[in-house]
Amino acid sequence: MPLLKASPGAQILLACMPWASTSQPSLALGLIKAQLAQVGIQADVAYFNLLLADLVSPETYEATKNRNVMASEWVFAERLTETPAQEGYLTYLASRGAGTSELALWQELCAASPKFFERCLELVPWESYRVVGFTTSMMQTVASLRLALLIKQRYPHITIVFGGANCEGSMGQTLHRLFPQVDVVVRGEVDDIVHELFRRLLLNAPLEGLPGLCYRQEERSVVGPPAALVKDLTKNPVPEYGDYFEQLARLPMRETTEVLVMFESSRGCWWGERSHCKFCALNGQGMLYRSKSVEQIVHELHTLKERHGISNFAAADNILDKRAIDKLTAAMEAKVPNIQVFYDIRADVSRQQMRCMARAGIRELEAGLENLSTPILKSMGKGATGIHNVRFLRRCSEFGIVPLWNYLYAFPGEKLVHYQELQPRIDPWLHHLPPPDVAFPLSLQRYAPYHSQPEKNGIEVTGALDDYKYIYGFKDEDLDELAYYFKFRYLDGYEPEQTALLLTHMVSRWQERSRSGLAQLRATLQGEEVFLTDTRSGIERTYRLDPIASLLYRLGESPQTAEQLGKALLRISPQAYLHLRGNTHAVLERLEAAHLFFREGEKLVALAVPDDEAFWLEMPPRMMAAEPEQLRVTA
Repeated sequence: MPLLKASPGAQILLACMPWASTSQPSLALGLIKAQLAQVGIQADVAYFNLLLADLVSPETYEATKNRNVMASEWVFAERLTETPAQEGYLTYLASRGAGTSELALWQELCAASPKFFERCLELVPWESYRVVGFTTSMMQTVASLRLALLIKQRYPHITIVFGGANCEGSMGQTLHRLFPQVDVVVRGEVDDIVHELFRRLLLNAPLEGLPGLCYRQEERSVVGPPAALVKDLTKNPVPEYGDYFEQLARLPMRETTEVLVMFESSRGCWWGERSHCKFCALNGQGMLYRSKSVEQIVHELHTLKERHGISNFAAADNILDKRAIDKLTAAMEAKVPNIQVFYDIRADVSRQQMRCMARAGIRELEAGLENLSTPILKSMGKGATGIHNVRFLRRCSEFGIVPLWNYLYAFPGEKLVHYQELQPRIDPWLHHLPPPDVAFPLSLQRYAPYHSQPEKNGIEVTGALDDYKYIYGFKDEDLDELAYYFKFRYLDGYEPEQTALLLTHMVSRWQERSRSGLAQLRATLQGEEVFLTDTRSGIERTYRLDPIASLLYRLGESPQTAEQLGKALLRISPQAYLHLRGNTHAVLERLEAAHLFFREGEKLVALAVPDDEAFWLEMPPRMMAAEPEQLRVTA
C-alpha cells in the first residue's frame, strides 16, 4: 500500500523524516501546506518517520529517537559521502560507555536503513512532483540528505529544498556547499517568502532577490542576503495536518498512537530579550518576541479539535506570554473545553495563573527549572532561584499539573560543593514533589552564549563533537561550520565526574520514590489546626500544629524570611503574635527541624501539599518577597 497518493494538481511534496515524533504531525510542514493553499498552490506532506516506525516497530522508534542525538543521525549515514566515515563509530561509542545492548540497537537500525529508504522510494509517486522540501528539525538532517541524494539520482528533474532549525546561519550555508543534491536552502523563517519561493520554483524562475536563501547558479553555491524575522504571525493560517492522519490510519500503529497536535501562539523569547540563558541555543536568528492574539490562538485550537477530533495539544512556543495568561486561559476554558495542553513558561507565574492554567486544561508545563541551586542558576543566566523552583514544583502537585524538567549540571563555575550542600535538603525531603526526568550534563550548542562567548563564560570550544567525523567524514573546518553540537573544556580545570555520580544517584532515588508513591507530605486543616502526614523518610509521621504554628505555616506558601512571616502574623493575628512575644523564630525552627520548610539562605517556603485550596493564607502584598524576575541578572 502506498504511503500517499499525489493530490490532484500537487507538484510539491513536503517530507517529514526520522527522528520526528510519530505521535505529532509536523507543525512546520502543516503550516507551509496551509500557507501555500492560501494562494492556490497544492502540496502534499509525506510522513516518512511513520514508515520507519512501522518497519522497526513503534516501540523501538520511540525508545530510540531521544536516546543519542548523534547516533540517531549516524544510522542513516551510509554512502552519504564519498568518505567511508561510518567505520569505527560503534567502537567509538563503546569507548564512551555505550553498553552491548545499546550498540546492538544502533547496529540493527543501521542495517535497517537501506530497507527504509527503499520503501521511501517505492511508496511515493515521485514522478508526480517537481519540488520536494525537507524540514531538518529534531535530528532529521542525515536522513533527509540521504533520501535527497537518492531522489536526485532517480529523478533529477526534482528540485530539492531544505529548511528548518539545522539550516540556520552557517549550518545552512555549509550544508548547501557540501551537498550538491540540495538545490535550495532556506536559512531562517520562511513565512514572508513562502508563496513567492514555491511559485518561482514551480516556474523554474530565478531566485535572486528573495532573502534568506542559498541557491545554485551554474553549479555554484550562491548565498543570498539574510532574512528578517517575521514580524506578523496573525497572517498565518491554521496548520493543515490531514496528510498525517490519513497516513497514520493506514498503519497498524494507529491503534496505539496517542496523537499530540502541535500549534503555535508565539515565537521568540521575551525573557531571552532581557537575559539570554547562557546554555540556550534556541532562536539563532534573534530573540524578538512575537505573539498571536488570544482570539486567534483559541480559534486555532477549536478548529484543530473539531477538524481532527483531537483533545491533546502542545504549544511550540519557547515561552508563554505572561501578560496573556489570564485572558487566554479564560477563553480556552469557555470556548475549547475538555482539552489537555502543554506550554513552556517561566516558573515565576503566580499561584492564580497556575490555577487558571489547570482549569483551562494546561496540564503539562516546561518551566526551565534546570537546577535547584541559586548560585548555579545565576551563573547560567536564568534569573531564577532554587527556592522559587521548589515552590513551583509544590504548586504543580497542588493543581495536578505535570512539570517536565531535567536536572542540568556541569556548568562553568559550578562546584561539587554546590550539590553536596543541596543533596541533604532534597533527599528525601523533596521526594513527594515531581522529580526531574533525567540528570543531564551541559550540552554545548551553536548560538548559545556559552558557544558565542566561550572565554567570557569560562570555557574553551575545542571543535565539533567527534561524532560528526563518523557521520560525514569532512575536514574539521567544515564540520565546525556544519555542526550544532560542540566539545569544550573548562578553563579552571573543572572535572564534573564526581558531580555526575552524585547527581545521577540523587535523581534516580528521587524518581524511584516518586514512582512508588510512598513519599508524601500532605496537609489538612481541621478547625484552627494543621495536621500533616509525612512519609518522605520511609517512616510515617503525623504532626499536629497548634493554632499559632498553623497560622505561621499557612503563611509560608511563598518564600519569606522569618522576619517577614512574623510581621505577617502580626497583621493577621495580633493576639497570636503577642502570645509569642514576637518570637516566631522558635516556632519556625521546630517546623524546619521536621523538614516541613525548605530553606535557602534566610528564606523559607512550606513544602506540604494541602488537600484544600483555601489552606494557604495570603501574605499582605507589601510583605511579599521579590519574585526572581525582579532579581538583577549579571550576564
